Amino acid sequence: MNKPPPPKERDQKDLGGRPSQTFTLILGKWLPVLLWAALLFGLSSVPGEKIPSFHFALSDKLAHCFVYGVFGALSFRAVRLTTRLGRLPAILVVALLAAGYGISDEVHQMFVPERSPEVFDVMADVVGGTLGAIVAGRLPFFLPFFLAFFRERR
Repeated sequence: MNKPPPPKERDQKDLGGRPSQTFTLILGKWLPVLLWAALLFGLSSVPGEKIPSFHFALSDKLAHCFVYGVFGALSFRAVRLTTRLGRLPAILVVALLAAGYGISDEVHQMFVPERSPEVFDVMADVVGGTLGAIVAGRLPFFLPFFLAFFRERR
């Protein structure tokens, strides 16, 4: 009778075999997250007087929600592809990642001219990251309907 391989061997096989291949595969899944985080860091480094302003209430919080929504969607994808977590635990992990990165972003802004940290920015980051993860988690359900809608329009 064939026994399943021990968990460690099975995990490496699932992700590509040798440890170096595993690292490359994991890095490939997380690279979009790292690039987006680098973009956020760059945007956070812009001095306050050079930031474009929008003339409606809470526009900066909506901007935080949007950019961290993308961060959340990319992070959700990476978490799901590199762990065995289900959808809800993955969303919770992404919320924690968004909170951690949002806090580090606000600390970074303490050192940028005419920028200051705000608790409400971190809250907007967490909300955006969580919503991005939720949307990314529901895409496999909605995508076929969305594509069918546009196929019927032709």
